[in-house]
Amino acid sequence: HSQKENPCKTGVFSSIRNALGKRTSLRNRGFEVRVLTGAFLISHPWPKSDAMITNDVELGQTVAQLERMYRALAALRREVYPINPQQFALLAEGPEEEIRRLQAAIDSYTGRDELARLYTPA
Repeated sequence: HSQKENPCKTGVFSSIRNALGKRTSLRNRGFEVRVLTGAFLISHPWPKSDAMITNDVELGQTVAQLERMYRALAALRREVYPINPQQFALLAEGPEEEIRRLQAAIDSYTGRDELARLYTPA
């Protein structure tokens, strides 16, 4: 790969799609994909406040989504970072934000966030 290669043309998009699930598009998973000057950004259209898990089924779904986000991030690192580290940093912002949001929802449901408050010295 040369420094000038477009990640969209090197299979990055399909690598990320495969990481998220082979039989789905990013749009069907609730993500918006925008192509900007040869790069693509993945953003989550939902507000941050809706990250509430109310039962164990939703917990399982959230854990599965978290796994998919880590796979998408790994695909970006594998495919984009060697070509252009700055573009990797830009493209990784969406999955990284979603990982933080999903982890916060998991922490809230399981009580992990409460543990941090209980064991933090005043």
